[in-house]
Parts: sequence; structure tokens; C-alpha cells
Amino acid sequence: MPIYYDENVDPRPINYDHALAVEAMHAALPWHERMVIISEYTQKNSLFGGMDARARIRAALRWIETTTGTRLTEGEYKIYLGMFRNEVERKIR
Repeated sequence: MPIYYDENVDPRPINYDHALAVEAMHAALPWHERMVIISEYTQKNSLFGGMDARARIRAALRWIETTTGTRLTEGEYKIYLGMFRNEVERKIR
């Protein structure tokens, strides 16, 4: 069987110090906020593949509510995502 290479995968090597720092930041979040990050990064394609951004957010909001019991708005979802991205940028630079 031939090896599959995804053209969308970033070929740069993993910076393990950065990865560990981001992992620690993610682990410190409340569960519903962690799930926002999971929805946008680690499970984006497997759970929400083929969806545009708006549909993905709506599906993620349903998934988060079903799993945690916490109902988020689309605005809150975007705020949590933006806050995490900003925090990563500040701490990793």
C-alpha cells in the first residue's frame, strides 16, 4: 500500500518545548474551553471535516453542550478561541 502524504500538513519539525507549553496551557482551561480548542485543532477534520467554518462552529457548540452541559454562544466560542491563540502567541514568542 502506498504511503499517503497530506499536502496540507506543515512539514516543519515539531518544537517540543513549545508543544509542551501549549499542552500545559490547554490543560489549565475549563473543560468547555478546552473543547473549543479541540474542535478547532485536533479534531477539526475527524469530527467536523467537510464543513465550512460556520457549520463547524455550530456542530462544535452542539458537541460541547452534549458533552459538558455548558451551552456557549458563537460569540463566546470565538472569544475563547481568540483568547487562547493570543495567550499562546504571548507565551511562546
